[in-house]
Amino acid sequence: MSNNPFSLTKANDLTDEQINSLWVDVKGDERFGTLFDAGRFTSPMPTFILGGKGSGKTHLMRYASFPLQRMRFLEQQLPLVEGLRV
Repeated sequence: MSNNPFSLTKANDLTDEQINSLWVDVKGDERFGTLFDAGRFTSPMPTFILGGKGSGKTHLMRYASFPLQRMRFLEQQLPLVEGLRV
């Protein structure tokens, strides 16, 4: 039985590897650079992510999570401490 390509896919159903590989960063304006940079996830202030159902909020938060950051640092052969400083 094959999967329906039009069925709903939720970020909660994806593995960390799938979240990392499916992420597409969009180029923003000069102030922020990319969509991910605009989130300012290193800020000490809380970040509010607003959007409608299915707009990618969970996918964004999973992509910003430490397990996925660690995965990207290891792929780039960066020590964790150095990757977190960037």
